[in-house]
Amino acid sequence: MKPPHIRKIDFFKSLKYFLFIGLTLSSVGCKKPLYSAADGLFICDNDVYIAGSISQGTSMTDCPTLWKNGIPQSIGETGNFNNATSVFVDGNDIYAVINENDIGYLWKNGDKIDIYADEVNSVFVYEGNVYIAGTMNDKPTLWINGHPKYLATSSGSAKKICVYNGDVYVTGYIGSILGNSSAVLWKNGNLHELVDSGEFYDIIFDDSGRMYIAGVMNNYATLWIDGNPVILENRKSTAYSVTIFKDDVYVGGLGFDSTGRSCSRLWKNGAIIHEHMDMGYQIKALASTSDTLYIAGTGKDIIPIWKITE
Repeated sequence: MKPPHIRKIDFFKSLKYFLFIGLTLSSVGCKKPLYSAADGLFICDNDVYIAGSISQGTSMTDCPTLWKNGIPQSIGETGNFNNATSVFVDGNDIYAVINENDIGYLWKNGDKIDIYADEVNSVFVYEGNVYIAGTMNDKPTLWINGHPKYLATSSGSAKKICVYNGDVYVTGYIGSILGNSSAVLWKNGNLHELVDSGEFYDIIFDDSGRMYIAGVMNNYATLWIDGNPVILENRKSTAYSVTIFKDDVYVGGLGFDSTGRSCSRLWKNGAIIHEHMDMGYQIKALASTSDTLYIAGTGKDIIPIWKITE
């Protein structure tokens, strides 16, 4: 694939978008949620898996939830900011990672496994090995089949895992996310790239081996292409996820309107194509098939999953 050309486009002429799923928890006997959040997204054999949480509108009522094709399943206890952050399907096995009462767990086919994590953010399965990114003792940590390895001696967090050509890449940051953080990329457990005043989140590779990382630098949403930063918005914003759909590079994230209220952001090849409340308050995950781009985020009363087709 050729490198993306950063250009402005007319979203409404080139795309059509619509609400994809809008379900409540009445189907599983729970009260109707006031708020739902999707943090992880995985497509397998035309099945759409979502990891996230539902709540009654306060953080104390957050419940880790896994959806398959819109059908919700509670996979954890209700509590303060409890959530599922990532899902991965390998054959007949469904893996998720959940944060429950300040403890991170691996969830596999209904079983919850304590890996002694402070926080878990991503799960990836490759050749039978289960990789988990998160924090332990406030340090960025990578678990391989349940065995933890610190990625840095300083505080920080490991955010996303991608295995490409047998190499294990982990994004994250060291330092404090509230200030003085440095974005870090580890390859096979070793420091591979570091950017001051930022955080790395999602990472993917295209068919030619080009690397894309979504994150934030100096409080601006940024996309790195083979290490070269492209500022997506020259005001406070964050890029959480990146994917490639029909040779175009899409990035999802968070921005703010003129009143300071958070709203979703969707960029295509570096240009904003969507910044409205009808796609929720933020976009946390993207995934694509040959003919559909899936978008996951947060919102009220619905499970906020949308799709875009061309």
